[in-house]
Amino acid sequence: MLACLGFLACAGAGRQQEQEYAALREKVKTIAVARISSSTHWLSHEQVRTAFEGRVSKRLAAAGVEVVPVSAWDELWTRYADDVGGVFDAQTGEADQEKFEVVRDAVIRELVESRRVDAFLYVQVKLVDSFGVKGKPTVCGEDVDVYWPGGWKDPGLGEAASLVRSACLTGLLVDAKGETLSGLQAPLVGVETYDEQTRAVRPSDEILADPQVLDHATSIVLEAFAPSPSARTDER
Repeated sequence: MLACLGFLACAGAGRQQEQEYAALREKVKTIAVARISSSTHWLSHEQVRTAFEGRVSKRLAAAGVEVVPVSAWDELWTRYADDVGGVFDAQTGEADQEKFEVVRDAVIRELVESRRVDAFLYVQVKLVDSFGVKGKPTVCGEDVDVYWPGGWKDPGLGEAASLVRSACLTGLLVDAKGETLSGLQAPLVGVETYDEQTRAVRPSDEILADPQVLDHATSIVLEAFAPSPSARTDER
């Protein structure tokens, strides 16, 4: 009976979530994809954009969403950044926060007025640190393999990596007022491991190399925008 009650609770939670997603899809018809970025030096912005821009746009379009591409954001950003004399310091690369907010707000306002954008999607790859790891660390909701050439040790031996660093995809959907509509994240791969005095680092060109991993992560962060039944039928 308890198992049944647990199942019913899960089913109820699933229905509630789907209702929330349906309400979101009803509210958001046009999404502008902001500059896809990387918060880690392991991956360049270009690598991240190449890996996810097409996937994100395809996922949204399959759900019936009108997509304003990253290029539109970039064009407006460049124009308004030039107007304020640049946003980032030429020496340090640090952003002038006041200028950054002025340019961002101007871009958002322009896209709302000219393209009738309902929401803005910010996609980023970040690193997540796990300490004292035995076996696989749980990162962004799922287990991720530890990067260790030749395979990580048997956790039954009681040994643990002092630090495991993993890449994670985040997707934040906000409206024109900056209010969060959806925020989800998904694991990608392990990128660095420390074991006592030994360190293993995955080459950057291997981090975003598996299409299935990229597709899976994209589907998670855009879970609210599942492809329509007709689109899934067409794909088959």
